[in-house]
Parts: sequence; structure tokens; C-alpha cells
Amino acid sequence: MKKFEIVITGVGGQGILRLAEIIGRAAVIEGKNIRIGEVHGIAQRQGSVICTIRIGEKVHGPLIIEGSADLLIGLELIESLRASVFLSHNGTAVLNKYILIPRSYQGGSLNEKAILTHFEKICKEFFVIDAVNIAKQIGDIRTTNIVLLGKALGNKLLPLKEKSIKSSLEQTFSGKTLEINLKALEAGLRS
Repeated sequence: MKKFEIVITGVGGQGILRLAEIIGRAAVIEGKNIRIGEVHGIAQRQGSVICTIRIGEKVHGPLIIEGSADLLIGLELIESLRASVFLSHNGTAVLNKYILIPRSYQGGSLNEKAILTHFEKICKEFFVIDAVNIAKQIGDIRTTNIVLLGKALGNKLLPLKEKSIKSSLEQTFSGKTLEINLKALEAGLRS
């Protein structure tokens, strides 16, 4: 594998950094070279967050050039729209069906249909799931990020093995937290 580039985006508090850490650890488990970068918005909670992950033989830095990402994992649709500039036309997006309208927004209509129409035009394919609802059903909304990871893994969109992802989860969590995250991964795999 020459290189594989991933953009993870959403708002603060959704577990974006944790998701990047889990993917990164899984890549290390498989002996792959990886670089991770992150940009935090001005607010810790509900501020814009974006992580970039580059996996490959000759990957020396974490920055992703606009139009080159192979995969976008979006935990919030408006932030996914913002980060869509990084996605390659041959790339794929896995999107959470969740919109958080900023209180300061006074523009026109921001809706799911308009955002998804944009993704239809810019990438090879995209998947939309209600990861928040799935996470609630398994008992912890904080596992929304892992549900999306499972969706990406289940559709073979990641250059990683399920076994490595599960090992990474086991190294990241323990006890009941590990149990619920493994359930979230399975739920995403089946969605």
C-alpha cells in the first residue's frame, strides 16, 4: 500500500480524537507507518474538530492536500460539508445523520438533503447512518464514533483488519467501557 488518507471530522465532544487514536493504534498493530494530525476549534465542546490520518510506506507528515483523501468519516453533517474539500473524487464518505446548527448561524437553509446532494456530486460513494440512534440503542451515545468506525470497516473502506481494530479497542478501553465499544463496532459492522 502506497498511502491511504483519512479525514475524521465533527464537533468537540464527539470522540474524534479518540477515533483517530484507535485507527492509529490498529495501524501500528499491523506494522504500518502512520501519521496523525489534529485541528481543534476555539471551543472544546461543539467547536470544529478535524483529524487527518495518513497510512503508508512513505508517509512523513500528517497533512492532507485538498482533494486527496480516500475516506472521510463525518460525525456531524455540517462539519463533514466543511471537510469535504479534502475528499478525493474517488473517495468515500461515511456520514452520521446528525446536524448541529451553530447558534450564531443566520444564513439560509442548512439541511440534510442539501448536504447529501453535495456529497453525491463530489465523491465516488457515501454512506449515511443514524449512528447516534444506534449508539443510544446499545446503551451509550458516546460510542457514536465507534459505530461509524464499524460502518467503514464493514464496507471494507479501511486498509485495516477487524482483528487489529478490536485489539486497538482492547488497548484503549477496559471493563464495561470496552464491552460497550465492542458492541458499537459490531452494530456498525451490521448497519
